[in-house]
Amino acid sequence: AGLSKQTMTTLIRDMREKGLVRRVRDQDDARVYRIYLSGRSRKFREVAEAVLAEMEEDVGERLTEAGSDHLRTALRALRDLGRVGRLPHKHQLEGSHAVRHADDLG
Repeated sequence: AGLSKQTMTTLIRDMREKGLVRRVRDQDDARVYRIYLSGRSRKFREVAEAVLAEMEEDVGERLTEAGSDHLRTALRALRDLGRVGRLPHKHQLEGSHAVRHADDLG
């Protein structure tokens, strides 16, 4: 996942304190804990999906198909920043047509 053990431990602890996950010791290996989503955290998914669907519909009404494709490409590039921990090279964005003038999107 690209996160250090210390970072994961902190994130899980914070999520436990907020009631979003529960930690259960593994039955086969006492050194291992299994992390499970709580019912409370599962409710967030429904809300997030509804908000995302509404946003997608809203954007879809304002952009051409090509504009939507460009936006998806740019958003994927931004998403991937967290995965590799660095900015993509400018040529990667230009090659994917993710860098466009705002007028090109609508």
